[in-house]
Parts: sequence; structure tokens; C-alpha cells
Amino acid sequence: MEPSDAPDAAVRRLSAEEFSSLVAHELRNPLNALSGWLHLLGSDPSVRSEPAQRALGGARRALEQQLATIDLLARVLHLRADPHPARSDPIDLGELLIELLEPLRVTGRAGAHEVALERPAAIVPMLAGDPAELRSALQALGAYAMRHGTPGAPLQIGLASEDRAARVRLYIDEGEAGRTSIWHAFGSRPARLPLELLHAELVVEAHGGTLSASGAGRTGDAIDIRFRLPGRTGPAAGGAPLEPSP
Repeated sequence: MEPSDAPDAAVRRLSAEEFSSLVAHELRNPLNALSGWLHLLGSDPSVRSEPAQRALGGARRALEQQLATIDLLARVLHLRADPHPARSDPIDLGELLIELLEPLRVTGRAGAHEVALERPAAIVPMLAGDPAELRSALQALGAYAMRHGTPGAPLQIGLASEDRAARVRLYIDEGEAGRTSIWHAFGSRPARLPLELLHAELVVEAHGGTLSASGAGRTGDAIDIRFRLPGRTGPAAGGAPLEPSP
């Protein structure tokens, strides 16, 4: 055996977590330097013109967006290599959707979108996984739907239970055909699926779900998420109908 062919014990494959951390670290390094230069410019007491101030503010926002994208990319890389939730906590799907209402309403105010949630009273779909991760993914899906919805159209969130499955539906009026639609984003997967939607889909799949969209760009597109339930659904405490919070 030639010396160059000898196995090297120091060489090994990187784990998914190590690889995603390495990529994120290398991408952040030049941006951290840029952040320092922008801070230095912002601390300069000299008077700037209005265009210069706008340019500095725009550069800061672009930097923050890029750093957030890098963090999202690292999570996507990790989920693609290890498609399991980081935790295995009980998740009450109905309560999780209730927690989504306020952050989605804050997001929806820019487009005058109301957000309403409805589900049958006697159903408590329970999952196992990471509640914060799943909530973040569903929030991203709801925000995406509102960005592509007709201004002023309500976002309707529905929750229904089927035999050993739960279905979450995000529905919004997207207006006339020809717009960039929810359906188009998911119909063009995987090549053109935005990173935020890819991450949401991977999180849903890690929690035993499947994600699809309907509408083909026509009025009333919807995102449908079906979760396989590990056990039977049980009766809700009190049995009162769930109404959208004020």
C-alpha cells in the first residue's frame, strides 16, 4: 500500500450538526466584520445627509436579514440530514394554534388582514415534538399566505380531526389568477421553494406531517397540513366551542 493510500485516523465525516455549524460560521464571519463597520459609521457624530442616513439604515436592515437567512439555512441543513425534532414534548395542536393568533395578527396589520381560528370543540389533537419549532414553522406559513393574499382578505385557520390524523388549513383569498400564489411556490418544489417554506415543510415532516397547497393560483388558495397522530384524539375539557380571541 502506498503511503498516500494509508487510512488517516484523523480524517472523518462531519456530522450534520457540525457541517451546518461550520457553514453558518463561515458565512457569518464577513458579515460580523460588516456589522462592526456599520456600528462605527453609526457612532460617528458628524452630520450626515438624508440620503446617507437612509443608505446606512438600509444596509443595517439588509445585514440583519442576511444573518437571519444564515441561521435559517443552518437549521434547514440540519433537518435535511437529521429529520427529527430536537425535543419530544407533548404538543396540544389546538393550544398551539391559539398561541399563533397574536403574532399572526401583528403581521397581518400591514395588509389589513384579520386572522380567525376555528376548530371543533370536542377535539384535542396531540402530537409529540418541539412546540417552539413547530409554532415558528406554522407562523412562517401563515405570514407567507398573508403576503400573497389580497390586501384586506382574512386569513382563516381551520383545525379538524380525522381517523388518527389532524388537519390544519390556512386559507386566504389570493385574488385573480396570474399572481404569484401559494400553490405556485409549493408546486415548483424543490428547485424554487423559498428557504422559509422549505424549512417549514421540513419541520412539519419532522413532526409526522405532510404539507401541500391547493388552488393553482386561483381565488382562495390554501395550505393544508396533515399530521399523523400517535394516539387517539380525546375530548376537550369543558366542551365549549373555540372562538377566535378578541
